[in-house]
Amino acid sequence: MRKLKFHETRLLRKVNLTKWKSTNTEREQIVCGKYNITERDDYLKYNKLAGKIKKLALALAKLKDSDEFKVRVGKKLINVCHSIGFIKEKKLVDCSKITVSDICNRRLSVLLKKLKMVENIKDASIFTEHGHVKVGHRIIN
Repeated sequence: MRKLKFHETRLLRKVNLTKWKSTNTEREQIVCGKYNITERDDYLKYNKLAGKIKKLALALAKLKDSDEFKVRVGKKLINVCHSIGFIKEKKLVDCSKITVSDICNRRLSVLLKKLKMVENIKDASIFTEHGHVKVGHRIIN
């Protein structure tokens, strides 16, 4: 390979050509389109969160029912997931079935659509970004 010219080295100074994020998957594109997720990093955060919850729930399911740790941590996990709205019933089995879509259903733009304040999720996210949505006394943007 030829030696790079000066301006080429300056352009490539902050670029790492050996490490890059994996390409989009079909499922990721479907979820991002459905819930109007513009940043790929948001999807990756939701995916990581869902994976950690699943992993913890499956690890707790392997423990004996009489184990004090399973009871204590299981109740905390179930209560948190139920209070946030990720699961409908307070069962450990439901915690192990959490998906990215369940997490995206708790986004403000999706809730505005469910409450029929807007016609679609894209409009809801535009209203939210422009600062037209208030929760309590706080303007959300």
